[in-house]
This record gives sequence, structure tokens and C-alpha cells, in this order.
Amino acid sequence: MRLRFEKFERKFNFQLPDSYRILITELGDGYTIGNCEFYPALDFIDNNLRVGGAMEVGLFPFGGLGNGDCFCFLKYGENQGEYYVVLWLSETYNY
Repeated sequence: MRLRFEKFERKFNFQLPDSYRILITELGDGYTIGNCEFYPALDFIDNNLRVGGAMEVGLFPFGGLGNGDCFCFLKYGENQGEYYVVLWLSETYNY
């Protein structure tokens, strides 16, 4: 799994938060906090390495609400650690 994370991070110049790495690798697939169901690690990496679809570049979905809306990391700067966590709305294609 480590190599896949590193490939993702190199491609997008984006360092995944340590707390996310621990959560997704230690607690396993299908983990839910509140209304957010975290995507399995392999799905997160594979889906984001194939960037495309309705989301704009710089949004990296990591969990969903089950209705098409997704929680995403939003990369906003040139440095690897510059990001927000946003909710992307599937009906409006906005966050």
C-alpha cells in the first residue's frame, strides 16, 4: 500500500495527512465516522490516479454520504500540505 500512496503523492504533489493514512490503513475498509463512509484505500488511490469526471482538478474524494456527495481533500497551493477538507455536492457539481 505504501508504494501506491507514494505514486499518488508524487503525481499530484500532495502529501496525504498522517491522520488519514493511519485511519485508512489501520482501521480497514468501509469505516464510517458520523455520516462519512471512508472509501477503501485502493479505491481512493485508483480513482484519484484516473482523474476525470465531473470534479475539478485538485479535488481528491476520500469518503461519501451515500447519495453521491463526497468528502474531498482540496489542494489549494503549491506546497504538499496545503489543503482543505470540503464537501462536493453531486447535484450542483460544486463544493
